[in-house]
Amino acid sequence: TIQAAVDASSTGDTVMVTNGTYQLTSQINIWPGINVESVNGPAETMIDGQGLTRCLYINNGNTVIT
Repeated sequence: TIQAAVDASSTGDTVMVTNGTYQLTSQINIWPGINVESVNGPAETMIDGQGLTRCLYINNGNTVIT
C-alpha cells in the first residue's frame, strides 16, 4: 500500500506510486519530508477518498506530492 511505503521511508526518500486508482478507507499519513510521485503522472494515478475520507495528511513542509 502507499501507507506501507511511506511508513518504510525516511526523510529525502521518494515513494513511487504505480498506475491505478487507490480507493482509501482511511487517510494516508505522511510525516517524513519525502516525495510521493506517480510513475506515469496524474492522468494514470488517482488517490480517491470516495467522498468519505481525506486522502492525505501531510505533517511536514518538505513533503512533495507529484
